[in-house]
Amino acid sequence: MTIDKKFIVNIKGKDAITYNGLRHMAHEKGLKSIETKILTFPDQTNNFTTIVHARVEMKDGGIFENIGDANKTNVSKMIEPHSIRMAGTRAIARCFRDCLNVDMVALEELSDDIQFEPTPEPVGTFARKGKENVVKQMVKERKESDTFFDDEKTGIEVDMDIPDATFDESIIDEEDWT
Repeated sequence: MTIDKKFIVNIKGKDAITYNGLRHMAHEKGLKSIETKILTFPDQTNNFTTIVHARVEMKDGGIFENIGDANKTNVSKMIEPHSIRMAGTRAIARCFRDCLNVDMVALEELSDDIQFEPTPEPVGTFARKGKENVVKQMVKERKESDTFFDDEKTGIEVDMDIPDATFDESIIDEEDWT
């Protein structure tokens, strides 16, 4: 399977693939379902670390499982209040990479301290002005698409298993709820 160059970002001379690219390729290969389960909720006792387990099933019967983590040391200030979703995205991206045999790291798996290499032309919809702009664009695309969670549009089964738990509400950005 060929990877469309619009889904590739060069970081310090190494290529990384975007989550959108992995998801696109998974749909092309026959994505059947995505399941996630939060293993660890963020709180003071774990340095506000979220760990999410993901399971991806393909129509051919292939099943791929992995975990993703997120905390204030490996996400930007903008993403920090959304660590649960970022950990889920990272876990699913790792499943997709295994399923699709992609040996590039997913952009979303990287911490915020990366610097993009200048390129003569933009790749995909992302300008080379730093990861914060890439993340803003990805958040915008995610909000506009509703593809990931809307199984009526995609025909994909999505199961978000969120067990009862308590966590520090101070990590939630109140602007997200207005």
